[in-house]
Amino acid sequence: MLKSNETSQVDPSQFMVYSPVQTYNSSMIINQNPQEPAPQKKYKSIFARFFIIQDGVISVSLRDQTIILSALISISLIVMGYFSCHNNDFECDLHDFPMVSTVIALPMYDRTFIILTTIMMFGVQQVNIRAFYKKLYGIIPDKQNDNMFNLGVVSCFALPLIGVFDEHKWGTIHGICAIAFFGCFGVYCVMLGNYLSANKDKFNPAESHSIDKMKQGSRVIVVLLAALLLSFIFYHSKVPTPLIEWAVVLYYSNFFAIASYANGFYDSVHQDGTLIKP
Repeated sequence: MLKSNETSQVDPSQFMVYSPVQTYNSSMIINQNPQEPAPQKKYKSIFARFFIIQDGVISVSLRDQTIILSALISISLIVMGYFSCHNNDFECDLHDFPMVSTVIALPMYDRTFIILTTIMMFGVQQVNIRAFYKKLYGIIPDKQNDNMFNLGVVSCFALPLIGVFDEHKWGTIHGICAIAFFGCFGVYCVMLGNYLSANKDKFNPAESHSIDKMKQGSRVIVVLLAALLLSFIFYHSKVPTPLIEWAVVLYYSNFFAIASYANGFYDSVHQDGTLIKP
């Protein structure tokens, strides 16, 4: 509280002058340099690495989505195969092994397969196909790019339909969908690897190694498809056909996860010249 104390002084005219002196109660003293609280550590969302924002555009990391969903589908298929053998639904040895189509026809496995492949095909796969279409746009003739794109789109529709049409009840349609998926996506992968490899000098030098891997990967697909076709002709659904089919399905499921390192991806949603690296 503000108080006044009287003090006396003598001015040059010999008059006594009284002047109040202001003092402050100690409780009123204000600390001019208060200690600032320590800055709190900001919480960072676990999803922060999956996207970036620039100029009002939210760019989602297609690479991370592709890897996660590819791994999820691969693990799910392996788990289905394991439990179908463990529960004695099928004979599982080197002489007799179930085809992928036979496993996913089991109750609940069919629903799981349809849900996961639908999310994968229309949430991630078609975006990868469009991203590579944009990447090759103007580098290869439009007709070649369009043909490759159309093959990729057909494969996106075909894979979930393999699970929708049970091989036991809808055998013919199931077979057509399987041929459409394996054939169209196989040709797409080979074309993509060839086009990228033939025009490697037109891309960022940092992508050269990834493009080489994609080219090698397309050769692996040719070998696997040829082996699957020959095995099916001579052995039908007997071993080694099921084992080769499992290898093809798992490789197909992870193709874009491998190919993701040959594309910046964000350039598919930003204008040219504003490429954003993940």
